Amino acid sequence: MRILIIILLLAASLSAKAYTEAELVAAVLVGEAGIDGRAGLCCVREVVATRSARRGLTEAQVVVQRLQFSCLNGVKRADLVAKSRKHPLWDYALWLASNPVVTNYTKGATHFDSVHFKKPSWAAGLTPVAIVLHHRFYIV
Repeated sequence: MRILIIILLLAASLSAKAYTEAELVAAVLVGEAGIDGRAGLCCVREVVATRSARRGLTEAQVVVQRLQFSCLNGVKRADLVAKSRKHPLWDYALWLASNPVVTNYTKGATHFDSVHFKKPSWAAGLTPVAIVLHHRFYIV
């Protein structure tokens, strides 16, 4: 009996996901660019899609790569999704994450940083291909 309970609990914990892959991507869009409105969300979505295509990974795999998106640094994925669901642009972000990219504001950028901070070391010597609201976009 005890083994059956343990197996059932383990199975429930493995199958119970608090979010879908599209919700995870949407949460990263909100976490990275929620302050920039719809245009900002579109720009980060473009970067995620570009990385996905170049790396042969799903967009969900791209957003969880280590130290790639600062909104996930030291944050549990489920917590970011839960917080992002409360954002006024959540429905739009989820729509973006669930549909093909149709914009090209970032001109094929693979990386971005904030205009409010000093350029990170990985951007040294690079010229942004686009600047949209609070972010600079680069092809690395």
